[in-house]
Amino acid sequence: MITMRRHLEALTLAGVLMCLDLPTRAEGPVARPTQRALKQALALFQAKNYADAIPLLRLAQVDQELRAEVGLLLGISLYRTGELQQAEPMLREATRSPDPETQDAARLFLGLLFDELGATDQAQDQLGRTTASQAFGPSAQRLLQQRRPHRILITLLVAPEFDANVPLTDNATWQKAPLDSADGDVLLLASLGFRPFRIGLGFGNILSYRQQFRLTDYSFLLNSSWLGYSYAGARHRFRITTSVDFALLGGSKLFVDFDGRLSERIKLWSQLGIAASYGFRYRSYFATDYQSLSGQTHNGELDLSWGTSPEPIQISLGYQLVRDQLQDPVAPLTVSDNYQAWAHGPLLRSRAKLHSHVEWALSAHYLLRTFDYEPGPELPNEQGVRRIDHFVSIDTSLIFRFGGHFETFVGGSLVTNQSNKAAFTFLKPTAYLGIAAYFGLL
Repeated sequence: MITMRRHLEALTLAGVLMCLDLPTRAEGPVARPTQRALKQALALFQAKNYADAIPLLRLAQVDQELRAEVGLLLGISLYRTGELQQAEPMLREATRSPDPETQDAARLFLGLLFDELGATDQAQDQLGRTTASQAFGPSAQRLLQQRRPHRILITLLVAPEFDANVPLTDNATWQKAPLDSADGDVLLLASLGFRPFRIGLGFGNILSYRQQFRLTDYSFLLNSSWLGYSYAGARHRFRITTSVDFALLGGSKLFVDFDGRLSERIKLWSQLGIAASYGFRYRSYFATDYQSLSGQTHNGELDLSWGTSPEPIQISLGYQLVRDQLQDPVAPLTVSDNYQAWAHGPLLRSRAKLHSHVEWALSAHYLLRTFDYEPGPELPNEQGVRRIDHFVSIDTSLIFRFGGHFETFVGGSLVTNQSNKAAFTFLKPTAYLGIAAYFGLL
């Protein structure tokens, strides 16, 4: 795809030079300094020596008679040297030129620039507006076809895993006999996604099943049907998703829930951005033992991030606030089974491109969770002492991509909960290795 893009860009550059007809303007016995600078810059531009052409184009740009055409050449040169932030205003100005071919060339390169930034929706818009151009329409159509998301996306995944504490046994019991809580499993996942329109509206279904080898009562099936909309622009990115989930544990119905999330990221400067998100979930458990875990969960996050794609690095630092507005326990559960709580803490997400086919990912977060329930006379040994948890989750993985449709991954995670109530203190290390396949249709 990259080779084809470069070939199309080369054809487009030839079209730019043909439509501008700049050499004639820059010649003459009494050429101004700006015209001489433009003539020298044009020779460098034709030789694809964009870095050396930029200072000469900046000098020629002060000439108002040449400004529109020079602005286009300067924008293209800045784009080709990787100066995307400087190139964008030059190309935007060129789209307002009175010359239609200059406008079309500027829109096409704006589309390429937005695609580099990951602003897929803006890229589609600019390329789509260029397809009717006589000079640049064929290139725009081919680029649009290359980068258009598939209307149907199929994902298949298989991952053997090892979990050192499947049932979340408390530390004291786990340390005495760790093998009793440890087990291997295999995770199977299949997803089918649809994006029927050019806009970022999609829907689909994800089915995952984790088969435990020995502790089969903890085999877990989750089916999730989702609907979402996303917009990726150069300065802001918006996403809203909803899903309905159904889960089985050990072959018995576990829960059904509704989940919704809204997020927005705004660029502050260069690759630096700020993002805010809000998530809502309502979950209802079927088994009586889990009744007091049914109810609402609200999650708000505020993040400061650098980068929008792992080339070479994307990192996000944030803080989250969580409210577990769960149901009051009813018989046979007791008042001590009240799990309503507030939680807050920092989070970190990072992705780095180590090689053209190798990527590293890390996510971690900490939550200080304070529970509403304060024991009274019903628990004389704990009276007046609320439950307070310190929850930490860390996950890291290496992803190896090959063949365009496949990737393998290896990684591990560590989840720990330290509580002032010993029964809720646990440690859960896991490791996994897997392969995923992606197939796009239409």
